[in-house]
Amino acid sequence: MADALDLGPWAEWIRDPALVVEIPSLRIHGWNGSGRQLFGSGAGRATGPDEGPHLPSLMADDAEKMVSFTMLCAGSRQVLPGSVTLRQGDGVKRYQVEGRLIQPGNEDSPTLVGLRFKDPKQAHHRFRLLNEKIEELSKEIGAKQRTERFLDDVRTGFERIALGAPLDETLTHLCRSVEGYAAAGTTASVLLLDRRSGRLRHVGESSLPDEYARAIDGVRIGPAVGSCGTAAYLNEEVVVTDIASDPLWADFKDVALPHGFRACWSTPIPSTDGTVLGTFAFYCDTPRGPTRREIRISGIASRTAAIAIQRDREQARARRLFQRERRSREEAEGANRAKDEFLAVVSHELRNPLSAILGWARLLNDEALDEETRRRGVEAIERNAENQSQLISDVLDYSRASAGSLSLEPTPVPLRELVSKVVDSLTPVAHGAGVELEYHAPPSTPPVLCDRERIYQVLYNLVSNSIKFTPEEGCVTIELEQNDELATLRVTDSGEGIDPAFLPFVFERFRQADSSKT
Repeated sequence: MADALDLGPWAEWIRDPALVVEIPSLRIHGWNGSGRQLFGSGAGRATGPDEGPHLPSLMADDAEKMVSFTMLCAGSRQVLPGSVTLRQGDGVKRYQVEGRLIQPGNEDSPTLVGLRFKDPKQAHHRFRLLNEKIEELSKEIGAKQRTERFLDDVRTGFERIALGAPLDETLTHLCRSVEGYAAAGTTASVLLLDRRSGRLRHVGESSLPDEYARAIDGVRIGPAVGSCGTAAYLNEEVVVTDIASDPLWADFKDVALPHGFRACWSTPIPSTDGTVLGTFAFYCDTPRGPTRREIRISGIASRTAAIAIQRDREQARARRLFQRERRSREEAEGANRAKDEFLAVVSHELRNPLSAILGWARLLNDEALDEETRRRGVEAIERNAENQSQLISDVLDYSRASAGSLSLEPTPVPLRELVSKVVDSLTPVAHGAGVELEYHAPPSTPPVLCDRERIYQVLYNLVSNSIKFTPEEGCVTIELEQNDELATLRVTDSGEGIDPAFLPFVFERFRQADSSKT
């Protein structure tokens, strides 16, 4: 028999000892490498009818049983199981055996039966290894499936972010996804950092117990503030494998341990500029560190949370800018309307004295007028010219004030005389409106350092407005109070006053509560 034997496709994958037996001679036709080691050094293919061992010579006490089993296999198309005792050196060993028909016989070739021998101990060992491999593959498949589900959840999270879903809903969805992917007994949590106060705040619906969540909400970050407070403070991942003994949790372990939290690791949530937006934390119910899978998922979760948080803040900033722009536009539109109303009022105010001037000027051309009428006409022209000059001066002053070029020239001014001039100028106006104008002042007052023209302008406008909005038979009173340090001018009237709803706008440009009165 040759040293090498090819048993064909039947034995290519067989690692156990295998024989091929000729029927009906029971001569060993050949065996594989393991069969050669089991049955002796003379392994190979039989080259003649009388060469090579016969099957019974390899058996122990059950040769007849093995012959019957082999002949039974020759007549069956199925793989048949059995057992056999083989001689090995000075002893014997029990094997399990499988037999099957390999080649039906004909006139030119014998029937061939294949026998496969299994050591029960090795078979048990291989079965155990096979089970372990199946279990390992099952875990890998389960982990892959969980990874795919987690990545699907992350994609869903990105879709929620793109569609502008509320931040708390997005982060709650992310925490639930992480908890479904991580090991059992793991709880996920997101905290946002308020940089102005340096405190961490919960966002979304956490799986943490309410009592624990309330206890740590608003905690100030620092170098030894649990896992999250320390991670946010140092801007680096912090892993605590045993909350009960780690010094970072010295001030918080009595809060965490009653809720079953034994380990916690926290990852900073980074912004695009490297600053900390918050933390993403894992809590575990056993003292341990993160697995490689959990480290990977922690990184994915923190980056996803960063995108959601920054997108939410950008949207909030955009909303604020839009609202500010809308308010500015509304204010500008309101200012333009008020400006138009103001210009209409100013135009009317300028026309009033001009009409009086033109009317008296035409009347004075009549030579038949008596001297008293002429005198009144001249006074009216002078008074209305002064009023128009004052209006034009007010408009020019407003223009200079808007441009920031209005200047003040303080000089010592006797207020008593200045107020008397305003009263003299407006007394005819008051009498014409049927309003009494009163003035009360100390007998003598020292000069006050102020801009004469501006004080006159302000007082003139105040008294003029009081007369304008005081009903007939009403009264306008001007009071001057002065001591060595302070001078007070007070204008009061018996009119209806300013509508309280208009008070917040009383100093806005071009605003007038009642533009029907000019």
